[in-house]
Amino acid sequence: MKYYEGMFLCHNKEARKETDHLADHVKSLIEKCGGAIVQMTRWDEREMAYPIKGVTRGIYYLVWYSGESETDAKLRHEVRLSGTVLRHLTLSLEKIPERQIETFSEMQTRLAGLERREEEAVPTAASVVEGEE
Repeated sequence: MKYYEGMFLCHNKEARKETDHLADHVKSLIEKCGGAIVQMTRWDEREMAYPIKGVTRGIYYLVWYSGESETDAKLRHEVRLSGTVLRHLTLSLEKIPERQIETFSEMQTRLAGLERREEEAVPTAASVVEGEE
């Protein structure tokens, strides 16, 4: 059994109708290829850097799943045939993380908090010079 992290970029025209349809579509692709979903989240809807098949906005789904080694090859084939999934990227994992998947906005908030703490901890050049006198 192998573990995977997959990012799926879906056509947002489908989301205007119903977002659950896209999540169900990604789930069914993974399950059809012999995978089992561990966690899945709608990561974000974003403007793309360049159009893909004439589409400029897409919805990203981040999925942690398990499966056999042939699951990834089958999934690549199924995604190529899918008109809904524009792109996908799959990474192999040692194990599935025990934390929950963060959405993009949650990740930005967390990173902004870390940056603020780092800025507060680093002394400015003026305060270092004043301390030497």
